[in-house]
Amino acid sequence: MKKRIVLGLPKSFSMFEAIKKNMEFHGYDVISICYEDHRFRYKNFGQRLNNFFRKTLLQDKTYKNKLKFEQYRGEIEQKIEAIDGMVDYTLLIRPDIYPLDILKMLKKQSDNFIAYQWDGLHRFPAIYSCIHLFDRFFVFDKIDLEYKKRKLLPLTNFYCDYDKEVIPQEACENDVFFIGSFIHKRMNKIQNFIEFGLKLNLKLDVNVFYTLESDKEKYPIKGLKYINEHMTYENNIEQLKKSKIVIDFLNETHKGLSFRTFEALYYDKKLITNNPAVKNYDFYKPENIFIWDGYNLDGLEEFIRTPYSPIDKEIKFKYSFKNWLAYVLGDEGHTPIDLPH
Repeated sequence: MKKRIVLGLPKSFSMFEAIKKNMEFHGYDVISICYEDHRFRYKNFGQRLNNFFRKTLLQDKTYKNKLKFEQYRGEIEQKIEAIDGMVDYTLLIRPDIYPLDILKMLKKQSDNFIAYQWDGLHRFPAIYSCIHLFDRFFVFDKIDLEYKKRKLLPLTNFYCDYDKEVIPQEACENDVFFIGSFIHKRMNKIQNFIEFGLKLNLKLDVNVFYTLESDKEKYPIKGLKYINEHMTYENNIEQLKKSKIVIDFLNETHKGLSFRTFEALYYDKKLITNNPAVKNYDFYKPENIFIWDGYNLDGLEEFIRTPYSPIDKEIKFKYSFKNWLAYVLGDEGHTPIDLPH
């Protein structure tokens, strides 16, 4: 009989679909309570004003989250109430997007109540009020392990292992792949790399998602593709597989490793990143991973020309979704995942 798991996380860029699909691939019966928390619009000026006063005068930063959730409350409550008996697990990623009463409903129907905060705790302070509810609570930034009120557990991100196709380096269509949202402070770095890549006659697939025409007009960069529709996670992966090298620019509000790091590991891609923490991991090889500040180009051409060095299969498996899930759920036979110092 399949084990049942309730899965909850934001419906951001269809990553939730990939996680659900991967759980089902590994034999779980998944009950999804994911919802669109990033497309919220205030219904009226009163809601906006109320949120402003709550946030600035009362230091209440949870009101907007409550408004986001309310439009999905009925549907999610029905799903929870329809659960027959206890589920084996509930796994919430970014549990701060769910109000406390919903978390308590879920806890009552879960043999194992588990959370993973795949962003720094400080970015979403509403999380602090609910950490105590969980049987196990995982974080991906080692700084968060210093939290004093409760023992938190280390965890990285992962790669989805239901997709078994790995394209050999020699069969790749492009040399470099990047996709990311428009962020002012990294546009100069993107421009620096594109200019460098064009001088080396590299085939570039560099994409930036934008919402404002004014942002796009500020950086008319030759060789950069501006897109105004989000690429699905699976389409993103298809583009990544066609390239020899992946670029990853860290969100500098935390030090945890991005999904891109582990996708590069799985698909045998070289990685250019601005996250120095990657040096501490067991899969790090300087011939495969170049730590770049976005400005100094010394050594980058040599790195690009150096062949990829294969990684030990056991190390790669450690960061697979299969092992990741077994570790998170506490199943026997998993390889523990740590955040190295």
